[in-house]
Amino acid sequence: MIDRTAKAAACRAILDRAEKMRTCIDRRNFASAENAFCALNGDRVAFALLARQKLQQLGAAIGYRSPRNASLHVLMRDLLLNGRVAKLTSKTWKCIKEKDSRNVAVFSDAYHLDVGNAVKLQSLCSDAGLDVCVFEWDYPRRLFEEGYFPTKEVKIAGGGYKQLYRGKLVGFYIGACKNADTSKKRKRP
Repeated sequence: MIDRTAKAAACRAILDRAEKMRTCIDRRNFASAENAFCALNGDRVAFALLARQKLQQLGAAIGYRSPRNASLHVLMRDLLLNGRVAKLTSKTWKCIKEKDSRNVAVFSDAYHLDVGNAVKLQSLCSDAGLDVCVFEWDYPRRLFEEGYFPTKEVKIAGGGYKQLYRGKLVGFYIGACKNADTSKKRKRP
């Protein structure tokens, strides 16, 4: 027989942890898509190698074995669009390097954020010692034709539409990896 009190307490603990993680989502409102994009604080330097390293660390944290020589685009596709915990939206993803740091921001112009996956992602990364900060930034929606085209001074990797128009930037920053050891050789799947 299942002890209902113990089961209820376990459920409350899980919900409390999820609520605590939910409050860690950076939620902001911006007057325009341009302001939201500028808040990402993108750099103009090439960063593909750094982004690959960060995405490989993310993959290790969520239990994904990336192909050894996977390109940045392959890692973004496999990690962010295939239904794993890092899939915070069904829209295409882009990546930038934050100015004056080794942080990489992975973002999408979307209609909504999958909060459940965001909470799981933060929890798994935290357990692995990887700093991840999820964000959900709102701005006024625009018509597709009137979307904001980000400045060419910021180096952006990724596919999909170039303009921002859907009314929400969702994504996460991948910061310094405290405990993860990416130097271990892994067997290929």
